[in-house]
Amino acid sequence: MRPEKKELTEDDKFEHHLQQEAELGRLARTYTILDRNRNQFGGPSGKLAKTRRVLDIFRREQRNILTDLAVASADARKKEDERRSKMLAQLLEEYDTVDEEIKVQKAHLNEIDDQTKMVKKKVLDISSKQITDEQMHQRVIKGEKTVHTLENKLEMQIKKFCAISARNVKLREEIQHLLIERTEFNKIWDKLINNLCID
Repeated sequence: MRPEKKELTEDDKFEHHLQQEAELGRLARTYTILDRNRNQFGGPSGKLAKTRRVLDIFRREQRNILTDLAVASADARKKEDERRSKMLAQLLEEYDTVDEEIKVQKAHLNEIDDQTKMVKKKVLDISSKQITDEQMHQRVIKGEKTVHTLENKLEMQIKKFCAISARNVKLREEIQHLLIERTEFNKIWDKLINNLCID
């Protein structure tokens, strides 16, 4: 049995009509939004076209990667990769050996450098305490000048001494002569005195 349809009142009809208009407005807004989205995504410059272009780029890259992978996984390529891997391993071992040797040589050079600095310091200390060739040459020149000056003074003093000695000899001779004359004078004087006393 079907339930009987109730007769709608004027208020119910009006309310139902308002609901239909509200629903129609909501559907119109939804249609406008969907149409705008369709234009944004579906057009030639829309997001969907951009997404398709990006997908095409990714597909091309995938094909390139698959091609590279196929080439890389080929038997000849595997042999080449194994050969290069062995060569790289050998080069790495050589690098480690050379690197260790370089470290040893650097340590040795640093030690030599430290010793060189110590020797330089010692040389500077010794050279500051010792007389250089130039200083020695200056001292020799100064000494020679001093010796020459002293020789000149000595020569002058010797000449003075010789002059004084010669004068001294003359004075002695004169004194001796005067002493002899005095002795003679005294004799004559005594004789005269004696003669006077006798008379």
